[in-house]
Amino acid sequence: MVKLIVNPRSETLRQINVDTTPNTRVRDIVVAYGKANNSLSSSRIRFTKLEEDAVSKKPKHVTLDYEKSLAQNGIVFTDDSDSKEVYAKDLGPQISWKLVFLIEYVGPLIIHPLLYYGWFKPDYNTLTQKVSFILVMLHFLKREYETTFVHLFSSDTMPLFNVFKNSAHYWILSGLSLAVTIYAPDSYRNNLRADGSREHKIPYGYGFNLVSFPNYFFESVAWLAFALLNNNWSSWVFLTIASIQMYIWAAKKHKRYLKEFGDQYPKNRKAMIPFLL
Repeated sequence: MVKLIVNPRSETLRQINVDTTPNTRVRDIVVAYGKANNSLSSSRIRFTKLEEDAVSKKPKHVTLDYEKSLAQNGIVFTDDSDSKEVYAKDLGPQISWKLVFLIEYVGPLIIHPLLYYGWFKPDYNTLTQKVSFILVMLHFLKREYETTFVHLFSSDTMPLFNVFKNSAHYWILSGLSLAVTIYAPDSYRNNLRADGSREHKIPYGYGFNLVSFPNYFFESVAWLAFALLNNNWSSWVFLTIASIQMYIWAAKKHKRYLKEFGDQYPKNRKAMIPFLL
């Protein structure tokens, strides 16, 4: 047995010395540590080790891989009497990635029908408005299906606050803003005549030969077509903000792919926009 000293980085946690083995999986230690800290959920706890930064030469915290052992995480014990230190941080209340995405995408699926059928009068809507409503509903139904049956998430949870921040993007911009400004104009006009919407691998094909994240690129193209279809200012605002946000995500993940795969990763592949970015 060896000794692992877990130092807290948050006031809600306390230091604990763990008798373990180099081959013990980190997740098992995190679960035990959480139980020793008022039965705190392991999803709230982040274990790190200190490593020297290659550029600044200063120590930095590196997150441990919970599915690997201490030894596989580079924590080497010289003998059974040796001890090593790791650090624990309380991340606060967490929520699963899948649930966050389900909550995000259900907003437009609720808001568009409520406004389309409830507040406004669908009988007076133009063909453009009707097609816009159908496209929005199909898009977010597809998103819910993909979240439930297709997507695999690298992390189990994220901070609970993110559900409010992320949902605001979809509930307000692509939900309330699009619905009100697309379906309302004819309704206002008709109201004058009140009587009468975990392991990373290098993918190839289906757009991946050009960019790392063709899903973001094609979604931007889809929203561009949507904006061109109805030429509504709110559609252009959503297209702009959504595309910028998706590019930020793509650039960050693309950089991680380059670091993770090195020379194996295709040199000419861009992050999101073919041949450009």
